[in-house]
Order: sequence, then C-alpha cells, then structure tokens
Amino acid sequence: MYSMIIADDEPVILNGLSKLLDWDSLGIQITGKCTCYSEVIDCLTKNHCDIIITDINMPEKNGLEILKYINEHSLRMKTIFISGFSEFSYVHEALRNGAVDYLTKPVNKDILLEAVKKSIRGLPANDNILEKKLIDYGIINSVNINNSENNGNDYKFYTALNVYFNSLGMSRQQLDLLMFSFTAEIEESLPINNIVFERGKAVCILLNHDTTERIGILNIAEDILNIIKEKMHMNAVIIIGKSVEGTENIPLSYKSAETLEPLVFYCDNSSVINSDNAPEIQKHSSDSEITNIEQSMIDYVYKLNSEKLADAVCKAVEQIKRISLFMPNTTKAYVISTLNRLSIEIHALNSDENFNSNIEDIFARYSEKINNAQRFEDVKSLTAKCVLDVKTCLNNLDSSAVDAIIKSKEFIKNHYNENITLESVAKNVFMNPFYFSTFFKKHTNKNFKEYLNEIRLQNAVRLLMSTNLRPSEIAEKTGFKSSRSMNKLFQETYGKMPNEYRKDTENKNP
Repeated sequence: MYSMIIADDEPVILNGLSKLLDWDSLGIQITGKCTCYSEVIDCLTKNHCDIIITDINMPEKNGLEILKYINEHSLRMKTIFISGFSEFSYVHEALRNGAVDYLTKPVNKDILLEAVKKSIRGLPANDNILEKKLIDYGIINSVNINNSENNGNDYKFYTALNVYFNSLGMSRQQLDLLMFSFTAEIEESLPINNIVFERGKAVCILLNHDTTERIGILNIAEDILNIIKEKMHMNAVIIIGKSVEGTENIPLSYKSAETLEPLVFYCDNSSVINSDNAPEIQKHSSDSEITNIEQSMIDYVYKLNSEKLADAVCKAVEQIKRISLFMPNTTKAYVISTLNRLSIEIHALNSDENFNSNIEDIFARYSEKINNAQRFEDVKSLTAKCVLDVKTCLNNLDSSAVDAIIKSKEFIKNHYNENITLESVAKNVFMNPFYFSTFFKKHTNKNFKEYLNEIRLQNAVRLLMSTNLRPSEIAEKTGFKSSRSMNKLFQETYGKMPNEYRKDTENKNP
C-alpha cells in the first residue's frame, strides 16, 4: 500500500477529499489528515509518506513551503496541490519545484483520479529494492514490474534488453497503447525478477539471471520477437546490452544497449542486435568517397536500363551506409546529397521548363520521404524509385540531344587530364565546333571551358585528399597548364588555396 497525507485548513474539504475516491482500490492508505504546516511536517518526520495532497493556502506557512521542505530533505514523494487560487505564479512555482499537478477548487473527481494515478506511476513499488535503485541511478522515473517475492535480488547478473518497435505512421496515443499492451504481454511471459519499463523510444526489459552465458539471453530475445510478431502482429528490433554483475553496474548494461540505438535503423524489420559483436558506432565520418558515388549514380542513369539500374542504385546506397559509419542522419544526408547532385546533372541536359519542373518535383518528393524514413531498407527502395522515375523522364526526351550531351561529358571525364579542346570534343560527337559550343551551353548552362575546369577541380580535390602529392604535381595530373592556374581557380572556387583546403579538411575528419 502507498501512504498518503491530506492537508487543508477547512475540515469540510479535508473530510470530502478523504471520501472522494476509493483509496483502497488504488492501493493507497491515508496516514494523516492535517490542517496546518506544522502538522504536515510532524507527519513527515514520524512516518513514511508517498503522496501528499495539500491546499496551497495554509495557516503558518503555505503549501509551497511544504514542497520546499520535501525537496530540501530529499523525500521521495509526490505532491498534488489543491487551491481556490488559480494565479499563474502559484501554478508556475509549484510545477517548477516538482509538484505533480495543481488542481483548483471545487475538485473534479476524475481530474483528481488522473493526478493520483500520475503520482503512483512516478513511485517505486513498495519495498522493491531493485526498483528504487534504478530510480536512484536515474535510469527510470516509473516502472511496471513483475511480482517478485525476492525483490529482484535472486541472481547477481543483469542484462538490459531494449525493444524498438517499427512505429512509422502511429499517433502518440497508438504508440502508448502499443507500449502498454507489450508490457502486459511480456510480464505474463517472462519469469519473475525481471523489470519492464518504458524509456524514450524503447521498452527496456531488465533480465535478472544466474550466469553470464549469452545463449539463454539470445533465446529470450528471440522468444520476445515471436510474441511481438505472432500476438501483436508487429515488427521490432531488440538490442541486448552487456551482461553485468551487481545492481551497481546496471547502468552500464543499459548504456551499452542504448548506445547501439542507431543500428536499429539499418536492421531488418525483426532482428536481434547483440552488443558483444555489434559494429562500433564511430564519432567521425569521412565524405572522401561520396563524390565517386555521386558520379557513379549519374553514370548508372545514363548507361543502364531500368532493370539493372535499380540494383546498381541499391548497391550505391549500401556503399553510402558504410561511408556514413552507421549513423542514420548522416546516411540520409549523403543519400539526399547524391540525389541533389544527380538533379543538377539532369537539369543540365535540357532547358525545357516543364521537364525541369517535373525533375524538381521528383527529387523534392523523394527527398522528404527519405528524410522521414525509419529504416535503411526504406531509404534504399525510395532512392531506387526516385532514380527510376528520373530515368523515365529522360527516356521521354529527344534521345539524340541527350546522347550527344552524355557522350560529350563522358569524353571530357575520360580525357580531362589531357590537352583536350572544344574541337576535339565536338569531333567526338560529330558536330561542327561552332554549333557544338552553342549546343553545349544550351543544354548544360555552362560553356565548354567552365565544365572542363569543374571536372579538373573535382579531380584535383580527390587527389588532394587521397594522396600526398604536392599541388604542382596534382595540377600536372589533372590537365592544368600550371600550378599557378590551378591555384587561382581553386581559390576562386573554394575560397582557399589547395594546401589550406587539405589541412582544414583533415582537421575536420581526424
């Protein structure tokens, strides 16, 4: 039973509150009825108290002073204020200092019941040692706990299992109901001495066991997945934290599971992640390879038919996953960046407004969906669909013009480090050089020289970051007439000289 004090200087209200709810059915025993501040303090010093319902306007000192006393003495109890005063200053100060709720007179029965239930949810179960320790560790605020005669102290080992549901499209109310149903289901299925509680996006199951052998824990995790699939018709990912000895190390087990939460994004719909062999979540990522992937994506669109294109795009997104070091937001950002680069490239093929508007709509629509995706598999399929839609638009263009632009760009990318000219590129696509100059500008919004320098600079940056070559050597390998001409263009484009660019980038990605 939880113990409760009621305090009000009006006997009629004090009496009414004591009879307003069926306190026994709520597991609450009224251990004190007080009419002033000193009586409340006397009760608190003599007996344990879990909940206090008090008027804020009391003789001697007001209810806020009671709350101050509770906080100063670190009493683990919940406070509900009731008053005829509804001024914001009282409400604000009460809630700021930890009150559960602030109700105005006359008290509504249903509202009081909700406030009391809210208080109970924030209290540890009576005499449960382990539960109180979890609250002290800061892991939980409230729990649902299996009934246990041994207070969760039968065995010396503990392991945290974090359960993450695929809740895409669910409202907050639906998710709360799902969590409640799952907690009830698990409490019936698991042995005693295990605690189930909600924290953030996960439901955490704290297993109490007698051995560090992981096979039994893995089997329990698989059993939980089966319950979720068969009885709840849902999918989930379970992360198994490190097994620890002693209650003082429970936070380490929970933290080891929580740290791996980003991996949930990359898992199949129903999976178990074992922290003993999970990939490390790294703090730094490098985007040195992303340019190559962006260029590959462009080449796929130009060269592959639709059937092979989807498979190639999915493989490229898998590469992005590796580069982004299992960080979901970075993965999404790289994928969207790649699509943006593709969008710019496709725009350059045709100046038709309707075509470009359609392309913009495709990329905007899919970028938003990718940004909101909850699973990596969704990102991969959405990216493939986006590129296939773009391919369909391209197929509807004047194929001869598109082919000429593609071949021109391909020739430039293959020979940028040579002394190529407008004439040599025009000859490759069987066009008059004067006509080709206008044609290229019309379809790319860049003249031949601008595009050539852009490709040379991109490769200069690649060599700058992937080799130890000096800028003068890089200039020679990328087709610039001299290091001076490369440095000048580099400064104009990136705002800094090559060596400075290399140093700054290395400092950002140590």
